[in-house]
Amino acid sequence: MKRILAVLAVLGIWVAAAAPPAMSNTLTPKEKAEGWMLLFDGKTLNGWTRTGKAEWNVQDGAIALRSDDNGNLFTNDAYDNFALKLEFRTTPDVNSGVYLRYTPAQPNAKKEGGGMPGYEVQIRENDKRALKDSAAGFDTGSLVGVLKASQATILDGQWNRFEITAQGDHFVIVFNGKTILDGHDAKHASGQIGLQWATHAVTGKGIEFRNIKVKRLS
Repeated sequence: MKRILAVLAVLGIWVAAAAPPAMSNTLTPKEKAEGWMLLFDGKTLNGWTRTGKAEWNVQDGAIALRSDDNGNLFTNDAYDNFALKLEFRTTPDVNSGVYLRYTPAQPNAKKEGGGMPGYEVQIRENDKRALKDSAAGFDTGSLVGVLKASQATILDGQWNRFEITAQGDHFVIVFNGKTILDGHDAKHASGQIGLQWATHAVTGKGIEFRNIKVKRLS
């Protein structure tokens, strides 16, 4: 056995059995110590409220949706300053997003100065869509209508990762390990976190979310 391990070490090969993969929808001891909380337990939609016709459900440890109807999913709690981590899997031609500091009770309301009742972090690549309907180039990682992100490519059918920080008027968005947005806006100070789904003439598509974690910031 020692000889086998020595050979593997020379070849630079790690023994997978020695380091089992991390489980989805769980907090590491380090995350717990830092104050992170799970927004999704991997089994239920407890703590979330659905709006619209789209049917969100839980499949294989992920919040899953495949629908030609529009619909959103919002946390029951509101957040002001926070860090948010999540993973999603979809195709680049969808129209989805993550809501921040949103007011779902008034989805069509106009806040003072106009615009949506909160922020939306975009999930879609307009050049991959048959319908070219992106708002002036606000593609994946952008705060729609507010701040544009650097170009970001969705890994088709693979798990993609957002790390989002909203502290005061400062927003930082990291996508698959790369910072694609770092900017300021002070329109909305507090509100719910949400998952968005809008078909906009693209049918037969879906999305999954998992490992949704939040940490309140001072």
